[in-house]
Amino acid sequence: MLLEWDALPELIDAYDRRFRLLEKEAIAAIDLRIDNALQVLERAFIPTYTALLLNPSLTPSQKRAVLMDQLRQQSQLINPAMEADYLDLFEQLIETNTQGGAQLGRELTGHSAPVISTVAIAALAAEAVRRLYSHNARFQSKLSALAEFGFSRRQGARAMLTEIRKGAGELKTRARAIVETEASGALNGGAIATYQAAGVALVMFYTVGDDKVCGYCSPRQGLVYQLGEIATPLHVFCRCLLLPLLEVDLRDPRFQKWSRAASLAAMKELRNAGKRVANSVAPFERAAGRDRPPKPTWSPR
Repeated sequence: MLLEWDALPELIDAYDRRFRLLEKEAIAAIDLRIDNALQVLERAFIPTYTALLLNPSLTPSQKRAVLMDQLRQQSQLINPAMEADYLDLFEQLIETNTQGGAQLGRELTGHSAPVISTVAIAALAAEAVRRLYSHNARFQSKLSALAEFGFSRRQGARAMLTEIRKGAGELKTRARAIVETEASGALNGGAIATYQAAGVALVMFYTVGDDKVCGYCSPRQGLVYQLGEIATPLHVFCRCLLLPLLEVDLRDPRFQKWSRAASLAAMKELRNAGKRVANSVAPFERAAGRDRPPKPTWSPR
């Protein structure tokens, strides 16, 4: 580690603030597109739904089928026609964050970053967009079920709109989760690629300051792992980082003191938030096929 340990929090916070702004811009762009599509849906929904509700010749399921057929395009809040725009948005986000992670790695190791793979970035962006559209498909399915329920209960269009807006809000939350997960993964990915190029063998788990604490991340603050044994993010909205270490760092009293203090502070924040330690495998680790948490090489406790 090239920096003094006491200087590390300020550097990490600066990177976190910088890349939060990029995430917010991407989230705002997606939110705006969802809002615009929702306005189109609302304008089409009220007259269509009301006319069908008052039609005595159709059953609720028939009414739902007619409604969804007429509103099929408007109910796609993540418009398939804008797929190229979404791909571009995620490619830019992932590339910028990967470069930022590589820059962080260079500041911490003094080693130049490797060339970033545009093919890998395009693949990550495509997967992010696929997940985005899968959430849109769930919204459409929910809208279909809401319409059938509304017709069977003879609910008015205004009551139905409340539920539709709620569903749109949930879609925004899912989109935000995708943006922040991809951004965090790219930042760590760029840093780790630089560590590998520098011959780093150890990494320390570092929780990034936020107004949220987590039972998975806080207990891992200061734990040291073999490079490749652990990956971040651990869960949705996780912003934690992996920082490079040398074997000599583990024997340095200054590092030991700093790491112990950081670990105690993280656990205190967790207790103050009324949350419990989660010693089990983290959500993204479970999704990757792990059945137990990675084993640390060294602990400050």
